[in-house]
This record gives sequence, C-alpha cells and structure tokens, in this order.
Amino acid sequence: MTRTLAEFIEHRVGALAYVLLTRRDDIVATDLSGQPELNLLARVTGHGETQMRFFGVILKGSPKLLDEDSASRDLNAYFRNSDKGRGPVQYPFPVLALILSMENDQAFCDWRSEPLAGAGTGRDQSRMEALRQRVATNKAVDAAGIDRHALHARAQEYRRAGLSMQPAVERAKRDVAAGNTVPVANAPLLRFKRTLRCKSFTKSSLDEVVESLNLWYELLFKSFASDAD
Repeated sequence: MTRTLAEFIEHRVGALAYVLLTRRDDIVATDLSGQPELNLLARVTGHGETQMRFFGVILKGSPKLLDEDSASRDLNAYFRNSDKGRGPVQYPFPVLALILSMENDQAFCDWRSEPLAGAGTGRDQSRMEALRQRVATNKAVDAAGIDRHALHARAQEYRRAGLSMQPAVERAKRDVAAGNTVPVANAPLLRFKRTLRCKSFTKSSLDEVVESLNLWYELLFKSFASDAD
C-alpha cells in the first residue's frame, strides 16, 4: 500500500465514521489525530452538563469488501501486530473498534473495551467448574489468608457478569480481602477483549452501543462517593 493510498483511506475512514456515529443526534465526536491507537473520543449527550458519558473509537479501513468474518480477522490481526511491541493498550472507559470498507462504505464493529452492566448472560456449568478448580489450586489464596469459599462465590459473580477467568479471580481476591460485598450486578465492569467478533455497524447497532453505554454509566455514577453532607 502506498503512502498516498494509506493517507486517503485514513482520511476517508475518519469522515465516514463521523457520519455513522452522528446518525444519532445525541452523539458528539471529537478527532484525536496523533494519539496512539484511539482515533475519536465520542460523547453521549442528553444527560445534562453534569454527566460526561464518553467512549473511545478505534478506526481502521480496508480497500476490499468486508463481511463480519473478514472484518473480525482484519481487526484481530491489527491488534495482534500492534500489541507485540508495546503490549495491549487498556482503557478506563468503553472503547469501540470500527473497520470500514472503502469498496462500499460498509462498517463493522465490536468492543475493544466492553461495558458490562449487571449480571450479563451467565456462564455454562463447565466454565463454572473450571473456575472452581482454579480457585482450589491457587496457592496465593492460602498465602494471603483468603477464604476459598468466599473467593469462589465472588469470582462466580464476576464470571457471570462476563469477565474471563483470570480477571474474575483477581477482582474477587481484592474484594474478599477488602471485605467488599456490593453485588457485582450493581457494579460497572469493563471487559478487555483480545479477540473481536464483528457485526455490521447499522443504526440498530449504534442504538445498542448507546444503550449499553447509558446502563454502564448509570451504574458508574451511582457508585461514586460524595463529600456532600
């Protein structure tokens, strides 16, 4: 790919993404040119000036036609290559990855940093058994004096909320050690996704993105402590 073509794709992808995101009147997008990985910072408005509901957007373009499978392969290949040198970039807020075809302007998306609000879809029994085994054989649990039953119960909550094995166990360790018993269903979680599974970025998909963001931010703002009397 020549430099000229690469620059053309980058410019066109940015313009198309802006149009696609602002199909909703309550989304404002700001360009972040020159920043590592993140291309846009978007805000969901309509909640007054006291709640800033932001999400990041990573943009990629392709000169070829795409479908959900090829879009997923291209994005996953990009993240694997970019993560090799520096390691994966992780974010403290939701981040959406978008890839667009220059052939027909079709866009595909998945979360890179996914907002999880509540109990999620649950986990099957085999994964729960794998979690039990992980907790039962974790030597650091005994070394830290953490109750295994409490740890397992807490880690199950995180698994059902959508976290993968290791993050669920680590979060559960910290909670049990600190005596945190707030239900995970009431906690705003972020799931960092190493493998993306894209779907078409339609207006309906955008509506789902905004719904997920609003649920996540509602839980986040409720969890904030206030110093007001």
